[in-house]
Amino acid sequence: MAIAPILLSDGALDIQDDGPVLIGVRCTSCGTVAFPRSSICSSCMSETLVDEPMPSCGNLYSWTSVHVGSPRMNKPITIGYVDLQNGVRVFSHLVARNRALEVDQPVELSVAIVGRTEEGNPIQTFVFVPAERRQ
Repeated sequence: MAIAPILLSDGALDIQDDGPVLIGVRCTSCGTVAFPRSSICSSCMSETLVDEPMPSCGNLYSWTSVHVGSPRMNKPITIGYVDLQNGVRVFSHLVARNRALEVDQPVELSVAIVGRTEEGNPIQTFVFVPAERRQ
């Protein structure tokens, strides 16, 4: 019997038939787009925000590897910032799949297991991986 993974994204991720989609917000007053969701626009302080699907592709802005941390997380933990095609910068786990990471490298959204609970249940969240092809 397979154990369903625990999803860390707290409503920021929608798994659709054609792949994962990050859900951010767009301000209906000034047009600012942001991720993750918030209830107030960081640009104009409006409270009129609507859900906005984020692009699944972007470029790696910066990254680092962390070798110490919570016992439940897989190590090393590779994390970094991704600039999405709509200009939004996202902080995320990165999975290199045995490839070197480079600044400005094309990456795409995926989902991966990043650790396990004390009971051994998988912990899953969104990640970015080097893009196989540019969309």
